[in-house]
Amino acid sequence: MKKFKMKCDIKYVGKKRNGIPQYYCSIHKSNAFDKKGNKLEECLCNYKEIFANDIDIKKTKVENIKIIYTNILENPVPTI
Repeated sequence: MKKFKMKCDIKYVGKKRNGIPQYYCSIHKSNAFDKKGNKLEECLCNYKEIFANDIDIKKTKVENIKIIYTNILENPVPTI
């Protein structure tokens, strides 16, 4: 599997209450500024490899679905 990084899309989003500017990467949903508010070249996302992987989604038709609530007082999570 080939690993590559998706390029960050860093934008200015405003200032914190203490006056430090904030930058945000809309691709990786992560901050992109240091402690002093300087804009970084790449965001601080730790999981860039996960965003780079392509997901193969196959369309399937759901005929019917049956949700069973056994005893809602003991287990509030339904069985599908």
